[in-house]
Amino acid sequence: MFLEYVEGNNGTINQCYVTASTITCGSSEAGGICGENTSTGYVNNCYVTNTSITGSSIVGGICGELTKNTIKNCYSTALIYKNTGTTATTFGGLVGQKHIKWWNNN
Repeated sequence: MFLEYVEGNNGTINQCYVTASTITCGSSEAGGICGENTSTGYVNNCYVTNTSITGSSIVGGICGELTKNTIKNCYSTALIYKNTGTTATTFGGLVGQKHIKWWNNN
């Protein structure tokens, strides 16, 4: 995971990538670029490739959880897995769990 937690107004993650990695999170909010992003900014021009991401819940290829921001021009080919023995929920190819805005991939 590039960043664990992002918070603040207009916080933007721009032009980041993760490739050929294994990301394992023992708890929730795991993602290739960030685990949890509660900022009101954007995640722009980022990608995750040739990577596996494992977590207990709220796991996504780009971000585990997004609260107020937007994903723009991002993609992920990551393999998403749940930790063994968990009752994991909310997994997604780009985002495990999203609140408020819809993402834009234009």
